[in-house]
Amino acid sequence: MPTAGFLRGASVATTAAAIFGVAIAFGYGSAHATAEDDAFIGIVKQLDIPVPSPDEAVQVGHGICTAMDAGKIEPAPTVRGIISSLKSKGLDKAQSVGLLRSAISVYCPRYTALVAR
Repeated sequence: MPTAGFLRGASVATTAAAIFGVAIAFGYGSAHATAEDDAFIGIVKQLDIPVPSPDEAVQVGHGICTAMDAGKIEPAPTVRGIISSLKSKGLDKAQSVGLLRSAISVYCPRYTALVAR
């Protein structure tokens, strides 16, 4: 029988994945790229992660931070949920982890300690 902690963690991961999906679907308008956006796009290219456009890469980066914000009470399931969501979009595990770490380092460094390993 699942414990309350397990159910809470699963709920947080599901919520984070849903928010991440919404962020990708509706996006953030990035008609005016910032220095942060340029840095993130450069990292995505270095990691050889396929994205349809630079704007979509920026949307994914911001979506990762939105999911982290939503799941900060249960960060481990949130991180697993984000990686799982990225993998379901066709990225392998290394690409998913690289994209997660890159988004956090550029857009939401307050979460760096959660993915530093």
